[in-house]
Amino acid sequence: MANLQNLKPFVKGDPRCYRKGRPKSFDQLRKMAKAISHESVDAKTQISLIDSIMRKWATSRDPRLQLAFVEYAFGKVPQPQKHIGIPAIIKVKVVDGD
Repeated sequence: MANLQNLKPFVKGDPRCYRKGRPKSFDQLRKMAKAISHESVDAKTQISLIDSIMRKWATSRDPRLQLAFVEYAFGKVPQPQKHIGIPAIIKVKVVDGD
């Protein structure tokens, strides 16, 4: 059970409160993500956020992150198609609507 004494309500100008709201469409979300990805992480080396993320993925011990890095860099690995049995034959009956 949460300790209700530690809860603090939002006040005017509170930096925790995001007033712009959620993006209304995927295109707005993508635009926001691209803008964030180009922000500098380190002022000395001028590495952007997306550079930092990709470098972490490339050197990660998690194979899912490594696969994601390779797919972003070189494209998705083709998956073999599975064919099961003979395709069904569809019969169409044409009815004159007069």
